[in-house]
Amino acid sequence: MLWMSWLWAAEPTCEPVRLRDLTRHVDDARTAFAETLQAARKALEIDSSYWLAHALVGVGELWTNLHYDLALNHIHRAIELNPSACQAYHFGGCITGFSGDPVTAKRHQRRIFQIDPAYPYTAVIEADLGLWSMITGDLKAAEEHLDRAVQWDAGYGRAYQRQVALYGLNGDRAGSSRALAQPQRRARNKARVPLIAAAGEAAGASSSAAAARGDAWWVAGQYSA
Repeated sequence: MLWMSWLWAAEPTCEPVRLRDLTRHVDDARTAFAETLQAARKALEIDSSYWLAHALVGVGELWTNLHYDLALNHIHRAIELNPSACQAYHFGGCITGFSGDPVTAKRHQRRIFQIDPAYPYTAVIEADLGLWSMITGDLKAAEEHLDRAVQWDAGYGRAYQRQVALYGLNGDRAGSSRALAQPQRRARNKARVPLIAAAGEAAGASSSAAAARGDAWWVAGQYSA
C-alpha cells in the first residue's frame, strides 16, 4: 500500500517549510500515522501556534494511540488558530465520530462544505457523513451521502462498503449485492490500468490529481482502507 505524507514544520524563523517528504511504501498504516505524529510534534516544538501541526498531532494521536481527548484538544486548537482549516474539521469529524459522538462528527464535517464546496476529498467526507447518518438512524440521509461519495469518486471503495451495510440495514439484498460488486468489478479491470498509464506517459501526461493527493491528511482520509 502506498502511503504518502507531506509533513510541514517551521524553521526557527517561524517561516513554514516542508519538513520532509515521506512518500514511500509502508506495510502498516499505523507506522505512517506514528511517523506523522512524530514529525507533527517536532513541528510544535518549533512553533506551538502552527495550526496544521496541531491538526496532524490530533489525527496521529487518534490512530496511533487512540487518545481521543488529547486528539480532540489539538483539533480544537487548530480550529482556534485557523477557523477556515478544512483539514481540522475533517480530522475533528473522524475523532468525534469514532469516539462515539456521530452528531458532533456530522457538525464538524458539514462545516467543510461551507468553507470549500469543492473540497478535494469530498468522497471521503460524504462517506463519513453517510456512516454517521447510519449510526444515528437517518438512513435516507446516509443513502444520499453515500451516493454523492461514489458520484464524486467512483473508485472510493470505502463508500461501497458502507453502501453494502446500509442496504443490509434496509433489507435490500439486491442493493447490497450491487454495491459489493463495484469494487470487485474494478479489481477485474485493473489489468487495463498499466496500458492507460503508459499511453498517458507517452503523451507526456503528468500524474493525475488523484495520484498526487499525497499530503498527511489524505493518509488520514484513508484511515481504515
